[in-house]
Amino acid sequence: MLASFRDQYGKPYLPACLIVRSGAPSAVTTADALRAFRDSCGLSTILPAYEGGRSGIGFSNHFEIYPLSPGKSGRIVTNDAIVQGLHEPAGFSGQCSPLIQHPDHFTCTPSGRLLERLFKAWEFCYVRRRKRRALQRVFRSVGIAFHGCRFPADSLMLVYDAGLRLAVWVSAFEVLLHPGDKARVDLAEVLKNLGAVSWEIGCLSHKRYTVRNHPHRVSLPEAICVDLYGARNTFLHGNPIPRRSLVCRRFRPARYLSTIAPLLYRVLLERQLNFLVPTREVRPSGRASSRWLRTKAGRRYIAQERNAWSDRGRTEKALLGA
Repeated sequence: MLASFRDQYGKPYLPACLIVRSGAPSAVTTADALRAFRDSCGLSTILPAYEGGRSGIGFSNHFEIYPLSPGKSGRIVTNDAIVQGLHEPAGFSGQCSPLIQHPDHFTCTPSGRLLERLFKAWEFCYVRRRKRRALQRVFRSVGIAFHGCRFPADSLMLVYDAGLRLAVWVSAFEVLLHPGDKARVDLAEVLKNLGAVSWEIGCLSHKRYTVRNHPHRVSLPEAICVDLYGARNTFLHGNPIPRRSLVCRRFRPARYLSTIAPLLYRVLLERQLNFLVPTREVRPSGRASSRWLRTKAGRRYIAQERNAWSDRGRTEKALLGA
């Protein structure tokens, strides 16, 4: 099967594979676990693409699981598709999505730090079965964000298609921050979580924006979120749709909300992962001297902080439009 994939012009390409070891526990071979693993790989690659300054994969269409797979019998099995059945492998020709056209024109460069965090959360949830209810909400949100990252049309895009993607992003935020049980999540809860973020770039914390139906001034990330909710309401409630509905008006020139929402989501996703699956980070003691930085622990600390700032710094600069 792998040698039989072609793009629509007949050029061969090698697809990626998700291979599950035959002795793997049954808990990790469920559709829920496999999709959470795929979504983790996908978002770790897609979200950095919105930081700008790099060529990467910006849509989740690249990570769609092919509806046909090799079966144990030697035949090709249809997974979830409109038409079900078993097929002989002879004559099989795999197809690339026409939205992608040439798969080898894209580079797959995930954020190693985010991927590692999501893999650790995946292991806790599906292998160790710890904090399952909270982590299942995280992966449910990651799956919704994966849908939000799909290209917003088939061939003739309308403004409504792009608007529906914004509605999906609002859902991804609310599922991620939902406390569970009978509690509810709304715009106020999302704003509260954004307001609690410790930003490395100070101006992202400045409360200088006035937004409708909110008694206090808010920061830029919070103002972006208010615009996102306003766009969601406009599209889903059948309101008249002005051209500015798709853009964030906090910027001059205006920027599309669909390119900013993934940046906010990444910040909140990492914050939730810090709460649920904290990392074993090296921290210097209050009496640590400069010589401590040259020790093994000190070098680990420097590398850890460099990696954290490298990832977070690019995200925050992209939020500012830098």
